[in-house]
Amino acid sequence: MGYIKIKIRRGTQLEVEKYTTPLNEGEPVWMTDNHRVLICDGSSSIRDDLLEDDVTTVGLGKCYGKGTDNVGFQDYDYSIVLKPEHFYIPDDSDAVLGDAFSLINSVNYSVACTDIDTAYAVFSPSIFDRLNSDTSFKLGYTLTGDSTVGHEVNLNCYVWQLKRGDVPNATNASFEYTETITATADNIDKFSEFSFSNARSEFVGTDATSQTEIVVVGLSRDGATDSYTGTFSLIDLPVYYSNSATEYGYNMGGYTSVSAISTIDRIKFPFNTGNAVNNNNLSVAMKQQSACNSSTHGFIMGGTDASDVLYSTIDKFEFPFNSGSASNIGNLSSDYRSSTGFNSSQFGYNVGGVSDVSDTKTSDVNRLVLSYDGADTTDVGNLSATTYQQAACNSSVHGFIFAGVSGSTTDRITFPFDSGTATVKGNVGTNSLNSGSFNSSLHGYCVGGGDSTKISTIHRIEFPFETGNSIGSSTISVAKQTRGCNSTTHGYIMGGESTTEVSTIESFLFSTGTTSTVEGNLSDAITQGASIDGVDFVTMLI
Repeated sequence: MGYIKIKIRRGTQLEVEKYTTPLNEGEPVWMTDNHRVLICDGSSSIRDDLLEDDVTTVGLGKCYGKGTDNVGFQDYDYSIVLKPEHFYIPDDSDAVLGDAFSLINSVNYSVACTDIDTAYAVFSPSIFDRLNSDTSFKLGYTLTGDSTVGHEVNLNCYVWQLKRGDVPNATNASFEYTETITATADNIDKFSEFSFSNARSEFVGTDATSQTEIVVVGLSRDGATDSYTGTFSLIDLPVYYSNSATEYGYNMGGYTSVSAISTIDRIKFPFNTGNAVNNNNLSVAMKQQSACNSSTHGFIMGGTDASDVLYSTIDKFEFPFNSGSASNIGNLSSDYRSSTGFNSSQFGYNVGGVSDVSDTKTSDVNRLVLSYDGADTTDVGNLSATTYQQAACNSSVHGFIFAGVSGSTTDRITFPFDSGTATVKGNVGTNSLNSGSFNSSLHGYCVGGGDSTKISTIHRIEFPFETGNSIGSSTISVAKQTRGCNSTTHGYIMGGESTTEVSTIESFLFSTGTTSTVEGNLSDAITQGASIDGVDFVTMLI
């Protein structure tokens, strides 16, 4: 009996994301490089993922990262889902945890209720005591009654960690965050969500006297300052362990104006307030190093110490890296400083840099097999010119190297890059040495930079960047040298140097591409470090 072989429409992730003509409703598309299936809706170029419509969503109980025995989609480990009926309004502000309260069956805030009491929910943290892990909240909501796109809701979110008998108030919240929700076609009369984190407050004390006994979550709408005339309605509020590499960014080593440091700072995405946490260290104090990552580990390559001694060492640590020190696992092909790093799904790359104390520039491309411990890198090729203090990012198929001291050119290599020379594809803004960099799934960004004259521009290229110049239409808060990492939705600008070293952490929203926002601080004013994350779009989608 004969049969007919059916082949569906297919292409790489980049090719599929570039589709502009709507496909038929229900038509599947196979992404050949990450083995995922999308379904078209028939009305636009928007496609829904057959696995998830968002790889970071908690609503479906999934995240992408390293599990017990595999890398891929994992179940979120959460046992508490706060529903509207779990919240109440206290009859007396001094009796939040007492008997004088009114249960409510919905958390609906209209703009008319500018003085509405905060709605509270209470739970025991005992189920979270078994892991030394951050705790996160994913708030699901909908907007109704106002169809004007662009109007805003300001929602205040509070978390209190208390002993029994304590009363939550304006001064003792362990975490406070205001989410500005902009009304769009995606959240008006539709389910939407955002995250906030109680980072490094695991509800676990060091002894009985410091142990958290009660966790209180509070929500209120600041209707006096927002512009949405309709109603915000809570759908649910899951509380879960932060166990995915995709939820963290790291800034490693660097210089504090006093000395090179071994500090590894960590931020929890979405980082929108507070300070980075410092519980970890490199194997030695180091500055001017490069870095890259797999979906499970971070790698720190080369650098120099406070005495300007160059290193070839490669340090490695496992995500999410709650505490400890990175391990030395191998070496680059030579000693390097002021190189830059990026990665494909299989390999990490250390490119360019200075190979001796006399500032001899190199064009070397060193390649590291990400899955091997104890393996040294191999020199597999060259950049188009010798350079150092450059920045780099990657798409799923290419690595991009932004200029540095050599000028304004942007080099591109095609993975896996076994040999050869990088190709000049275009230009990035002038004076781009010591810039930061990060990427979304569609664009690469070169941020700030400069030598004696610092710049504040955010330059953007569109993948695959065949030719042309970067677009410099956004800015950071101050002209400075810096470093960068990214979540799936934001780029983060980590510390750097303006007129002096700075500690600020800024966020840059990919979807709007507007000016970055200062959100918090590193553990110190740090420059000349290296930043990575566990969110890389290459390794998320293998």
